[in-house]
Amino acid sequence: MPGGTKRRVDWRRVYRANFVPKVLNRKHWFKKANQLVSAAEILVPHVKRWWKSLEESRKGQRKAPHEHAHHEIMLMLYGYAIENLCKGVIVGSISAKDRRRLREEGRLPKQLKTHNLLRLVKSTGLEVDLEDEDILRRMERSTLWEGRYPVPGLSDGVGPQKFSNGKRYSMSWLGLGDIERSRRLIERLREQVGAPKTYYII
Repeated sequence: MPGGTKRRVDWRRVYRANFVPKVLNRKHWFKKANQLVSAAEILVPHVKRWWKSLEESRKGQRKAPHEHAHHEIMLMLYGYAIENLCKGVIVGSISAKDRRRLREEGRLPKQLKTHNLLRLVKSTGLEVDLEDEDILRRMERSTLWEGRYPVPGLSDGVGPQKFSNGKRYSMSWLGLGDIERSRRLIERLREQVGAPKTYYII
């Protein structure tokens, strides 16, 4: 105002006012899940090509497989998509206390900070078997480090993990079947949580 004092904008309050509705709206989580699936699908042809080149290399039809497999990165993106689908459900059951803290402090509730894919999927009510548990644990490994870094934060992170049946299994193996297993699990989860579908790249 001319001759007056300029009103100071409380930008932290503005940022928080925009932040909170996005956190609590499941549509934003589901939309991000679809974006991540679409990004993973861009890598699928490259992953398939690498597995084919590996087979040709083993048969002596080529000197070596392609340099980059992209497999762990694909699993990382699928894993992040599953996180978003599950968290889109969780935001609907956040307690009044956590909602108040979210509005006052602008911090995510602890339920939204976990990367435990098996626990997240089970929280939606979707039934999982050992095959689901295997792909979820290997996706989680990719989201935590293998899709981003050459090593985990602790050396124990590369070893076998104990499954719900009490047995320990290696998490370091990869297979071409991971593509369809990931897709099937995501579609089941989408149906479970009521999320819109996206189209795969053929």
